[in-house]
Amino acid sequence: MSSLTWLDTATSTNSVARDGDFHHGDAVATLNQTAGRGRRGREWHDVQGRGLALSVRLDPLVVAEAGPLTLVPLVAGVALVDVLASRSTEASCWVKWPNDVYLGEHKVAGILTELVDPGHMIVGMGVNVSHSATELPLESATSLALHGINIDPVTLAQEWLSGFMELVDVLGTPGTLDHLRSRMGLMGDEVVVDMPDSTTVEGTVTALAPTGELIVSNGSGNHTILAGEIQRLRRRS
Repeated sequence: MSSLTWLDTATSTNSVARDGDFHHGDAVATLNQTAGRGRRGREWHDVQGRGLALSVRLDPLVVAEAGPLTLVPLVAGVALVDVLASRSTEASCWVKWPNDVYLGEHKVAGILTELVDPGHMIVGMGVNVSHSATELPLESATSLALHGINIDPVTLAQEWLSGFMELVDVLGTPGTLDHLRSRMGLMGDEVVVDMPDSTTVEGTVTALAPTGELIVSNGSGNHTILAGEIQRLRRRS
């Protein structure tokens, strides 16, 4: 059974989960993370008491028995969408490939997954819970409170961890993949993807592969996107 440890403060919950005495499914959380990290080494700034930082430790060998490790960041986002959707039928909550959660057109949470070594994987999540508009670092960001979603951070963390681990246990099943695709945004939209090698791919999002890659189609064919920064150009008509 998973355990959830709360800290008054932490530099990075990912670091605590990585270095502490934790086992598969154990998590650590705080409302005061002072030196969080995002993708590609970006800093994750937060206001004390406003955001939830949560990290869970996984055993990749255990996860791989259920499905591809590449699906883990996506199901982490889906687990959060599931919790938020149970609290609000009005807010449009969706997963933006590969590791963000949006409310409408604004980012409310980010996922950072780190494969530390063959025996340790850390999945970290940062959620903007009760920020006001002036407390958010970017105009593209939002918080649960700004969308009328009022949930206690402790409840949010517990429900997310429970739902996430349930999805991890059935990671590669058709039902999980269907559920993941149902929570995905951008399907059918025209996008541009900035690739890690500084090239770009522009086209229409047509599918999500069973191992988590995004399929973008254009006049030159179908492109399998393993990693990149994706932006919507315009919605399909």
